[in-house]
Parts: sequence; C-alpha cells; structure tokens
Amino acid sequence: MKMKNPQMINNLDNELWRYALEVYSSNEVRECLHVFQDEFGLNINSILSALFAASQANSLPVQFWQKHASELKVFEMASQQARTLRRKLSGENAELYEQAKQHELFLEQWHLAFMAEKMQCLNAGVSASAMDNVLSYCSAVLEGEVDPVLALVEQLMERL
Repeated sequence: MKMKNPQMINNLDNELWRYALEVYSSNEVRECLHVFQDEFGLNINSILSALFAASQANSLPVQFWQKHASELKVFEMASQQARTLRRKLSGENAELYEQAKQHELFLEQWHLAFMAEKMQCLNAGVSASAMDNVLSYCSAVLEGEVDPVLALVEQLMERL
C-alpha cells in the first residue's frame, strides 16, 4: 500500500473539509454520526465523504470503498488511537488534552484530504443519493449486513 504523507496531500483545507465542518456542526447530525462510530464501528469521515459526494452528484459504490479499504483503515486506526488518547486526557491535563484534540483534528483533516483526492478521479455524471452512498460505505465495511444500520441511515437523512 502506498500512502502519501501529510505534506504530499496538497490541500488539507478543501471543499470536502469545509462541507464536513458545516454538516458536523449540527448537534442532531453529530449525535447520529457518533452512533455510527461508537455502536457500529463506522468512520464518521467516510460517512461525511459519502454525503459530500452525493451533494456533488457523484456516486461512491461499494467497489470504491473496497478499492480504498486498506488505505482508509490506516486513517481510521490513527484517528482511533488519537481519539482514545484524547479521551484518556479528558479532565486530566487541559494543555495535553488540547494538543491531543488538535492532533486528532489534523488526522481527520488529512483523511478527508485523501478522500477528496480520490473523489477527483470519479466519473462525473454518475450520481447517487446521499442514502445510496452511505449505504454503499456501510455495506463495504459491514460486509453486506446493512440491516442493523438502515434505521440509523434513515435517521441521518432526516437530520440533514
């Protein structure tokens, strides 16, 4: 697997990052996204990427997620480790907690920059709904078992 380091990804502050910040700023959406993460082990940035792709009239089929699964796993593992550290520091040391939070945000921004780069290679004009894109991601990660998350995906669509 060939990964780019953060300096090689050209634009960390890109349209996908700004979209993710806007969508994530809604308390209702954020709560729903955390259920995907905490109860089903799904990645919030990947879900936000699926939503963004739909907003740009792009489809992210299961094959897209499968093709990039190993690369995405690296981002997810790094973010999970940073999140675990940040949570352990909560209430302990405010300065270290803030540093851990900034590190976690940087990793998430790097993940979204990677996704933005990969989405540039999509065929324009092949559109899908936000629900289709999110379900494709869930299906790829959960190996086709989307029934447990279907109601949550519907709830997310209502909150957007």
